[in-house]
Amino acid sequence: MTNTVLTEDRDGVALITLNRPDRMNAITEPLLDDFNLALAVAQESSAIGAIVITGAGKAFCAGDDLVEQQDMEADDQQALRRFADKIQDVTRNIMLGETPVVAAVNGWAVGGAFSWPMNCDLAVWDEGARGFFPELDHGLFVSGGVTWLLPALVGAMRANDMFYSNRKVDAAELNAMGLVSRVAPAGSSVDEAMALASHIAGLPPAARAGMKRCVTAAWRDALDHAMAREVDMLVEVLVAGDWKARIAENFSSGKSNA
Repeated sequence: MTNTVLTEDRDGVALITLNRPDRMNAITEPLLDDFNLALAVAQESSAIGAIVITGAGKAFCAGDDLVEQQDMEADDQQALRRFADKIQDVTRNIMLGETPVVAAVNGWAVGGAFSWPMNCDLAVWDEGARGFFPELDHGLFVSGGVTWLLPALVGAMRANDMFYSNRKVDAAELNAMGLVSRVAPAGSSVDEAMALASHIAGLPPAARAGMKRCVTAAWRDALDHAMAREVDMLVEVLVAGDWKARIAENFSSGKSNA
């Protein structure tokens, strides 16, 4: 692992922190590698009863690092699919492992990183935190199984509004839609998430794992199919190449991720 992701064991709770604060923890391939490894190790450890994920600095995660993404070659489909699969692996490691995962959203959660709190078993948002999906505006595509998960949680029309509009949604509205477990006072999402995770970690292991296993069983196939379609669509739009011009245009007009 590099230092793009930090992991700390706090009495049976793995605190995993995205650690590119100078770039608002924006997603790169090394960050995805480190994040997936940290999640997998925590999920497999018998000493870990719960996981908390958060971001260093003033953001949870600003989505794809668009500066680095512009260096991707649109004709290298193998590399594009590898990158897309790594994004989806984060969702698999969060949702399909038996250890409950709590998101502590301490600032902006954008694009793929807006999906991650929705993937978690519980999500604590700072009252000032906000999220949105800029992918379609950039000529890209969403990930994290949200093409199935979000309509299932909030209804198709609300989900489509979030997908198509590029609209920033705050913690209070997300809470009203049922996408937030708790809204925390400014700056306290990590503390509240850690307290919640500590309680979960103290539950009997068999019951704790069994609860997650039963909850996920009903939608596992639907999630797998949704993520496979999302990878295909993401590769398709990346190969089309329109996204490079759209991203350059959005940067010049000040419409970057957050």
